[in-house]
Amino acid sequence: MGWWLQFNQLNIPQPANLPGSSGPPAPYLVVGDEGFALFTHLIRPFPRQGLDAKRRTFNYRLSRARRFVECAFWIFF
Repeated sequence: MGWWLQFNQLNIPQPANLPGSSGPPAPYLVVGDEGFALFTHLIRPFPRQGLDAKRRTFNYRLSRARRFVECAFWIFF
């Protein structure tokens, strides 16, 4: 998947407004873990060293989102 993200071959849609929201359009993102490099449409956790409370909370919520997606597609480890 890294190659497809790097060369923008996934045909990811343009950002869109969330249902019931009047805020700015939200981008479509791919949720990854620490093993992925940074790409435009990839969201991954912050490195574990020296995290403040906001980054630790972000990592926790991203991890929960990743587990939810893995369970939805029956990807167990």
